Amino acid sequence: MKILHLICSPRGHASASAGLSRQMIDKLVASVSEVEVTVRCLNDFNIPHIDREFSISSRTHSRIEEPVGSRLLSDELIEEVVESEAIVLATPMHNLTVPSALKAWIDHVVRPNRTFRYVDNRMVGLLSDRPVFVSLSQGLEVGSGPDFLRPYLRTIFAAMGITSIEFFASLEGNNGRYALPRQGLDVLQELAPETTHEAIHELWSRYR
Repeated sequence: MKILHLICSPRGHASASAGLSRQMIDKLVASVSEVEVTVRCLNDFNIPHIDREFSISSRTHSRIEEPVGSRLLSDELIEEVVESEAIVLATPMHNLTVPSALKAWIDHVVRPNRTFRYVDNRMVGLLSDRPVFVSLSQGLEVGSGPDFLRPYLRTIFAAMGITSIEFFASLEGNNGRYALPRQGLDVLQELAPETTHEAIHELWSRYR
């Protein structure tokens, strides 16, 4: 099983969301045999915004033989998503939505004719579904204020064809102690070593 671990906080591995996400990773590693984890900490390399070449190539059907700039990085990031069988995404909520580093990552991977295509002015995903576990650190309790992060992530992943997404939130300021919700533990503990990709989809659908 291949897991893509995305860490999106400016605090990187020291962030609350990263700490919670590592608990998820540990559960998956303990429950599934032959696990390969790819860690992509967006704070480590200051992910850039997409550039002019990326924008031009995304609006044409011509194939660029030697992509450069952010188009080259886009190919690399998309390949990580394509090869993954599960995604663990650690992120804080910034100004009621996703942090800028995560938005930059999304702009690189949500790409016409690679991860989605337009059909009758609608975005139709080109990727197969896979579980996405979102480890979220936020300052307000769920439901106590506006939240544009959850609906945005659900919508943008669905645009690529990925609809099996669930959120595990932890409030900031609790002395660094973060624990997976009971439901999250139940989901991960049921992943037996012989679990296949299709079985993970079936399992995850019971918790949506």
